[in-house]
Amino acid sequence: LQNPCPANICLDNVVGLGWFVEVEVLAQEAVVGREQIEKVLLHLGLDQEPFLQTSYLGLLTNSED
Repeated sequence: LQNPCPANICLDNVVGLGWFVEVEVLAQEAVVGREQIEKVLLHLGLDQEPFLQTSYLGLLTNSED
């Protein structure tokens, strides 16, 4: 399969949180970057929600509250 746009894709298993697909793209504007990420997720057949824009550490800290 050919990617719809250049992207770095990682599958992460974070202890205490579970599995995540991390997609990174380079874009001049946030809106364009979000559109590129949505295209990659669609191409991979993955749901686009929930779409998180935070660190794993931030998620872990919030889960402890």
